[in-house]
Amino acid sequence: VFTLISGCACIATLIGPVPVLGNRTVFMVGTKLMTVATACQCLVRVLAMGFNTTQLAPRVALIVALKGAARLSKISQGPSLFLTWFVSVRPWTFPAALAPLLVTAAVVNWLGLELSSVPHVTELIFSLVAVQASANQINSIADLWNGVDNVQTAADRSIVDGHMSMRTMIASAASLFGLFVALLVRCGMMVPPEYKLSLTVLATVGGLAAFIYTAGPLPFKYIGLGDLLIFITFGPMTTYYFLLCLTNPDQSTPIFGEIFLFTLPILLLVVAILNSNNIRDMEEDKALGVNTLASMLGPKLSRVYFATLQVAPHFIAAWLMDKYNCPGLLLTFLVIPRSLWQM
Repeated sequence: VFTLISGCACIATLIGPVPVLGNRTVFMVGTKLMTVATACQCLVRVLAMGFNTTQLAPRVALIVALKGAARLSKISQGPSLFLTWFVSVRPWTFPAALAPLLVTAAVVNWLGLELSSVPHVTELIFSLVAVQASANQINSIADLWNGVDNVQTAADRSIVDGHMSMRTMIASAASLFGLFVALLVRCGMMVPPEYKLSLTVLATVGGLAAFIYTAGPLPFKYIGLGDLLIFITFGPMTTYYFLLCLTNPDQSTPIFGEIFLFTLPILLLVVAILNSNNIRDMEEDKALGVNTLASMLGPKLSRVYFATLQVAPHFIAAWLMDKYNCPGLLLTFLVIPRSLWQM
């Protein structure tokens, strides 16, 4: 995740000054992300190796230089193709895809299972981000193609406002999916031969899930199966993908069920995010014949369903804490007030 943030910061900082491709907003975001990444790196080094002036001085100087560059830059605030593309992949959805993965990594480490090297973990994270970004663009394309979104209702304004053509977004989605496949092949090279078939099946189903949520002859979102699809792909499939690629499958797959239980609370919250969006769009979806689970349940039952998704994770966390003697799960209770407020 740290590598992902640093990479985004470098790209935004370099692209920001380029006319048409970047603008002042892109550059400012890049410098802020770079500042955060550098500050975190300094903190980690201090905690790990103690205070070392020689190592910290260049990083502190970089933070000061970035702040100065952000204030003094004369970059124009014109249209930015990069910013348009970046918004179209909906980066705010990436934490929902990565959260179950991070929980899986923490549980695997807690159980004493050996993880692969940091570069391999980074490749797996980037593969999930790539397929999530591709799926988001596919969803935007499919909703416009099927008439669910239009100029008045589309949440993604990239195409309807003329900032990006349909052909460009299709090419972008295909490229991101190709990146996912390439990283998947790379991750698959680390999997023992007897597990490669499992990884192939998992990858095929995961790739199809990116399309069938809103595209294809029978989109799952339109027939009330969107929540189930998200639960399966973000939950057991992501967890199993992690175990196959980044651990010794002979040790980790027999206890897959136990590991998955720990991801269940955060997974239910991910489904709750989807459900809240569907509740918001319930009336528009009904008018267009889109039968999400929320619209099928109706206003009252959909709120009950949403409340259950908010509260159930805390009960599951309490049960896991008692069963596995894991007091760290008490920290999850700190967000109970927010869960109750959102209900």
